[in-house]
Amino acid sequence: MSGSDLLERMSKLLTDTFTKLIPREQPIALVGFPETANCGDHATWLGEKRLLAELGVPSAYECSAHSYDPDEMRRAIAAGTILMHGGSNFGDRHTAYHEFRLRVLDDFPNNKVIVFPHQVTYLDNDYLQPTSALIGRHPDVTLFARSLMTQHLLARHFGPSTRVELAPDLAFMLGPQKRSAD
Repeated sequence: MSGSDLLERMSKLLTDTFTKLIPREQPIALVGFPETANCGDHATWLGEKRLLAELGVPSAYECSAHSYDPDEMRRAIAAGTILMHGGSNFGDRHTAYHEFRLRVLDDFPNNKVIVFPHQVTYLDNDYLQPTSALIGRHPDVTLFARSLMTQHLLARHFGPSTRVELAPDLAFMLGPQKRSAD
């Protein structure tokens, strides 16, 4: 299998997976724009935007952790779906992003929430427990893991009240990228 075949396969898998989950009849919010120098986080964000474009789902509200305004988001999406940026910042290694995600869940307890694929890292189980409790209280959260290890960790700690699925990183939606010659 060539690299472009793999990219096409992963892109189709992502499109098929999220087509079933992201409603088109309601407005959506895409939250968690990465404010980092990590180009992988930005590739994932661009992949998320490409997925939404391919699904024909415009975002009614987008924000970073710093530009988040719950009142503005509430006006923009009402009872719509919240999509949270994926990547590798779920857990206690990147507390600012993680705390932001928890704040959004707390601010919107009745909205459907989909957390795009993550690689999860918890260094402290005491930090994991409050996260698990908050997510467990929310009636409609789907967490996506980028690896089997992460999927097992999430399933074990977030239990039956939270849907846990496996999917590749959304950067795959970008397809083949040309390299500049050095």
